[in-house]
Amino acid sequence: METPLLACAAPVSSLCASPELGLVAVGDTSGSVTLLDLSSGRVRASLATSGDPVLCVALAAPLRAALGAGGRAAKESSTVAVWDVDSGALRAEMKYKHLVTCLIFVPALHAAITGDGSFDQRSSTGRVVLWNPDTLEQHRKLQCAGAVTSLLYHQGLILSADRSRSICTWHPENGEKLQEFQVDSGQLPWCLSAANEGRFAYSVCNFKENFGCFCLRGPAGLEQSQVCDHPVLSIAFLPSAPVVALGLRSGELVLWDLEARRPRRTVRLGSAVNALALNLVRGELLAGEKSGAVSSWPLAFLLSD
Repeated sequence: METPLLACAAPVSSLCASPELGLVAVGDTSGSVTLLDLSSGRVRASLATSGDPVLCVALAAPLRAALGAGGRAAKESSTVAVWDVDSGALRAEMKYKHLVTCLIFVPALHAAITGDGSFDQRSSTGRVVLWNPDTLEQHRKLQCAGAVTSLLYHQGLILSADRSRSICTWHPENGEKLQEFQVDSGQLPWCLSAANEGRFAYSVCNFKENFGCFCLRGPAGLEQSQVCDHPVLSIAFLPSAPVVALGLRSGELVLWDLEARRPRRTVRLGSAVNALALNLVRGELLAGEKSGAVSSWPLAFLLSD
């Protein structure tokens, strides 16, 4: 039931789908950003980049724009760019002196939000930065204790995960840190994803010992925790069903039933599942792999017994 969509020249680092634009943006570490049509699966545009590995992409439907950040850990710097999705033209670009590790666009704030950080053990701090997506001017900077691994805008608040093992909640208007908790020693919070009823999910990865954990947290605290045989690199909640898709470093796609608390289906892909996104136009789940492959799976198939 898998449909191949794209074969990137290097590992897929990021996927971002927008049903409003009818597009999914694909970033890969060869330095490419590709826009795919959600209806046909065909390439709509290949966007010109700085040539550095693209680490994260986002789509801004109200601006009809794509955003991306590329850089190299050795340089600890990035190029942040904004493109017009209709023409493919570059609207704005800037050199940024920190390595951008994650990127989201928040329509409610009319802001792009990046997470960055240094992987130098002598200076391992990170930041969450709010940007004007039109001018790439910085609005606000939030200091983190480690390089940021994931970002989420949820219930009117910003959530960040970082390499100090912390997950923090921030007020977007004044930058106040409202809450912070840490995962267990030796593990890293890796991926944040919004759930329903005020809940959010995060994955915890132990790359050295090669295992991971999926955690679901609500207003009252941790509601569910499931240990996985391999690090969980990506998370996507499926619509209209109590099921979440987990992309593992082993190349497995696990459909986890939140009510039964067991796997509903496991699908084997070719390599580590670095990124997941929903195609709500066609009712599909999109997966981006370490091999560079981007493929789609019908939700009806994934949810079938």
